[in-house]
Amino acid sequence: MLSPIVAAVLIGMCFLKTWEVLGIGLGGMLVRDIVLGFDAMTPVRLLAVFATVGAARLARVRLGLGPLVLGLLAATPVFHLVIASGAWAVGMCEGFPNTPAGLWQSIVTTVPYFLISLAWQIGYTLSFAAVFALARAWVMRRHSTLKV
Repeated sequence: MLSPIVAAVLIGMCFLKTWEVLGIGLGGMLVRDIVLGFDAMTPVRLLAVFATVGAARLARVRLGLGPLVLGLLAATPVFHLVIASGAWAVGMCEGFPNTPAGLWQSIVTTVPYFLISLAWQIGYTLSFAAVFALARAWVMRRHSTLKV
């Protein structure tokens, strides 16, 4: 599942430098591929991380419900388009011709996956943000002189 990696990228954009977020995203994808196996889609997934980080950066993702939602709405379609286009380009979409119409078929037929992925990414992003908020509250309560 790729949604936790996209969510980690979005939350990371709130606190880290862009290159650090790229490291998290690329590292997450590489760990995923080490565990599940490398295939023709590995470079596509890595390219999707670059595109997702770029979209999140353009959306100026920062901590807060509004900016995170905007980041989700910017990054998720970009991630989906890169994955669907890449699957078509590397021949993972058997039955779709190597034409613009075949590319369009590849993108359109994966819309249900996109919607499910968006739902998971919303869930993971909100969960990660909630864990951060709880950790921050705990640190603030424990060390009342700190300003986090």
